[in-house]
Amino acid sequence: MTAFLTSLWTSIFTPGPTPTLLLATNASFAALQALLFALLVATRSAHFLALSLISGALWWSINWFAAELRKAEKEKEKPVVESLDTSAHLGGDEASPATTPTEPVFAPVRVRGGPGKILGVMQSARRAREESAAEQASGLDTGSAAAAGVTRRKGSGEGEAGTDSEWEKVEGSTSSSGKVE
Repeated sequence: MTAFLTSLWTSIFTPGPTPTLLLATNASFAALQALLFALLVATRSAHFLALSLISGALWWSINWFAAELRKAEKEKEKPVVESLDTSAHLGGDEASPATTPTEPVFAPVRVRGGPGKILGVMQSARRAREESAAEQASGLDTGSAAAAGVTRRKGSGEGEAGTDSEWEKVEGSTSSSGKVE
């Protein structure tokens, strides 16, 4: 009995559902169900029936969650595809590679909507990377903000990068032709 209690104590501090912790949880819920049944028989109160149903649902959900965690751990142990040539799948040309050695390797992802949805997501991610690289290379923000009549406030320090909350609409700074004055 002391070995079980020691194992239970250490399993509390171990991540994930350990067999000892699941055994103790199931034993506790079984004892609770037996107590609620005895109280239901003794008092004939519907409250104990309701508590028993709630307790049973919680017991089932804990075991379901532990089973899902076990499945996730097994899937994590499976080998992951080393790399994915995105230029062939996204219709990219050979002159501009889709990935560089500094970018993360793509892993297979489950997306509802099938392969077309996955390709669309990957294409938009590639476009965003290319636009970001172009902005960084030029050192300027693209014309989308200027065309919308939006300017960027400077932070407390010179050259400090701001956040989206620092963008504000400038009233009256655009002429009728739509150009920023």
